Amino acid sequence: MIEYMFYSTIALSYIELDKDTLTEPDDVYVTLDSSIDIEKSSFWYQGEEIRPQNGKIFFHVYEEESIFRYILKDSNGNVLEDSSKTITLDSINPEIEVKVNDHLIEDTLYLVDKTPLSITCTDTHLDNFDVYVDDVLMEEDDQFEVEPGARQIKIVASDSFGHETICLIDVKRINVPVIDVNQDYDAYTLDPSFHFDFNEVIKESFSLIMYVDGIKTRVFDCKDLEELEIKLDKTGDYLFQLVLPQALYLNFQIEDHDQYLIHFSNDELYLNMIPDTYQTNETVFVNMNWNPRYVKNTYLEIWNGRYWIRRDIIDQIVFAAIPGQSIQYYARAYVEDMFSRKVEKEVSVLVDCQPPEISLQGNGQILKENELNILEKDTIIEYLSSEKTKVTMKFKINDQEMQNITLNQAFSQLKKDDVLYVDILAKDEVGNLSSKTYFIKKEPIVLTNPIITTSYETSSFDPFNQDIAHIDHIWKVDESNNLIQHETVKKINDMTKPTIRFIRKNDNTIRIILMKGAEYSNDRFQKIMIDDKPIDLSLLKKDKFGNYYYDHVSHTSHCTIKAIATDASGNKTSLQEEFTFSLYQWLIPACLITFVTLLSLIVYQIRKRIHG
Repeated sequence: MIEYMFYSTIALSYIELDKDTLTEPDDVYVTLDSSIDIEKSSFWYQGEEIRPQNGKIFFHVYEEESIFRYILKDSNGNVLEDSSKTITLDSINPEIEVKVNDHLIEDTLYLVDKTPLSITCTDTHLDNFDVYVDDVLMEEDDQFEVEPGARQIKIVASDSFGHETICLIDVKRINVPVIDVNQDYDAYTLDPSFHFDFNEVIKESFSLIMYVDGIKTRVFDCKDLEELEIKLDKTGDYLFQLVLPQALYLNFQIEDHDQYLIHFSNDELYLNMIPDTYQTNETVFVNMNWNPRYVKNTYLEIWNGRYWIRRDIIDQIVFAAIPGQSIQYYARAYVEDMFSRKVEKEVSVLVDCQPPEISLQGNGQILKENELNILEKDTIIEYLSSEKTKVTMKFKINDQEMQNITLNQAFSQLKKDDVLYVDILAKDEVGNLSSKTYFIKKEPIVLTNPIITTSYETSSFDPFNQDIAHIDHIWKVDESNNLIQHETVKKINDMTKPTIRFIRKNDNTIRIILMKGAEYSNDRFQKIMIDDKPIDLSLLKKDKFGNYYYDHVSHTSHCTIKAIATDASGNKTSLQEEFTFSLYQWLIPACLITFVTLLSLIVYQIRKRIHG
């Protein structure tokens, strides 16, 4: 026991490995102190347990860096050592990368002028690397400049295990051809022919790359050519670049420009306004379509029934329907592009919301609407209406509807104390409606009761208004025994839901509108959500037609708008829609405002110094 303690004090460990660094995958054997009980001890390599084989411990190393862990015990089970060892494997030669402008150079470096060179050498156990240019050792071995006159670059790298890598790169001087073209730089043309003149036959394998709208489209081999004719076949921005395929890191100049840009169009300039002529009684949305590319000048003139408005062209024109009014709208649009092409369009829209005129007369006298009219027996009843108006009548004597008879036939059937109810609906050619109700009795009668009440239930002839009205007409006899209307009681059963509309005002503004309904309906916004975030309803505004609205200006590429409205009767309307926007249309105004602000500050400072 004393001898064991003496040995363990001198030794750094109870365990030894025959090697802890390798240059290729191999077995590593473990040597243990004689005091170690191998069966009671535990061993692991990379987390997997190792068991003794024929009284020996060994494991196979196959990773760059691995861990051998152990717990050593004596014959009594006492732990003498609990530790681990690291084994390193390096069988890979150093890797060398040579780059110019982030482009990898493999075996040949093409030079036009002095060029910076970047060299990267990677290895886990890198020991040294040297760079030679024409056998001259470079002091800075990772980044330096190479002259076109050089012939060869040599890089030598080695690691601590003796692995060595040698990279040889040949240097070749390139003469760039002089090129003339038949267009000005950054030109706009309708000519599909594009000509390159190289002034002399190109000896190297140069390529002319053509990009259309940023996409590489064609590659022309210029070797052995003195000139090159190119046909442009589609509208776009054509970018030409001269390169050497063996050295893509080299971009050559064309007429003192790094690259040559030309704008070409083979499309006809167009401008459409849809619809171009229209007659309706609803708000009309005229959609504008034109070539958005290469446009330099546009304007739009609109006649709103009172005066002309001039503004920049927009995607959509709104001709508003105004209740009770008939407005003839006009619009003129103009577009001019960078190729000096011009086009103009006109549109005429009649928005007629004026109800047709209609009346009922007996023997030349206009009857009173919603009042009791007492006519003599031989009265001839006729109706008057506007031109191109379709008239429909419904008759009811007391509570019984009359069908398949004329108005005068219904009047002739009236008996004592009968009341003829006449409902008249007039519809013009654009769908405007007028409705009137008349109450008719035959001949004056002596009323025994001082008060007469007639009840009448009607629904609106307006297809957008589903409300039902119950009307009680009350008449009384005055001191001269004349029948006069005393009172009318109207009870409304509100069945019409609120109307919500989304109108796109321009590229990034959406107007959310609650259309004005009947006063008794009390339509109102309950909630407006933009991208699931509610807006403050106190920000709502009211237009001259009595419609409540909110303008949302978007600063993102898209948004979702949801609006909910209710009325006093509990009717509810919900409308949701997604919108997509262009973020670039507001960049120019923003930059212009910033420029004007800075210019004002500069002028102020100059004036302050002059007068100061």
